Amino acid sequence: MNNQHLFDSILFDFHKNNILQDCILLGSWCLVIYKEYFKSNRIPILRTLDIDLMIPYPNRIKNNVDIPKLLLEKYNFRPKYSILKNYVKFDNPDLRIEFLTPEYGKGSDKPHDIPNYKINAQGLRFISLAIDYKTEINYKNIPVNVPEPGCFILLKLLTIEKRQNKEKAKKDIFTVNKLGDFINNNPEQKKRLIEIFSKLNAGWKKTILRSASKYTDIYNDILIDKDINKSNDTKNKGRGR
Repeated sequence: MNNQHLFDSILFDFHKNNILQDCILLGSWCLVIYKEYFKSNRIPILRTLDIDLMIPYPNRIKNNVDIPKLLLEKYNFRPKYSILKNYVKFDNPDLRIEFLTPEYGKGSDKPHDIPNYKINAQGLRFISLAIDYKTEINYKNIPVNVPEPGCFILLKLLTIEKRQNKEKAKKDIFTVNKLGDFINNNPEQKKRLIEIFSKLNAGWKKTILRSASKYTDIYNDILIDKDINKSNDTKNKGRGR
């Protein structure tokens, strides 16, 4: 079974077991969803072995499914524990599944237990952005929650400089530039990216602009739009009076 077919099969089983409704897909597999939906050759396909599933609200889950058992018995995944933090991922020769959850405040270096699904999730900052700007896309008759394309790019720009793995950082830069080209040629998506960016706090904006100007083409193509910046400046000055 190749990883595309395995990815589709896992999504289907997670949907059938009402797991997907509690998740947002992150990472490069979102590109597969976008490409299927938008039917655009500008969207790159850059699959990795990792399926990143964020669980936005672990405490709100009412569903009960033994995810490890489902994965282990049907798809031959093996749990892989981190040495220090007891955080578990699930590995298969073709794919790895990792569960994430937003980290707030001071955070914790310990994994977050999700007992209803018999798993734990790694807490990460920034990914909460995908909660506010997610969209449900029908992918092969499976409803999948993903970040809006503009949100996807902004998340990448927030984290590129924090990447310790340089090869993954290069892939992120490639993805931002290619997906940015698609957005730049789609007026609705371009407008939406700018809207999302305009609502971020000053610290996040600064990080995004620094990464965009250093690594990508979208700094000039999308984020630095003189007319829009003038409009936003005028609005902000008006609010400050």
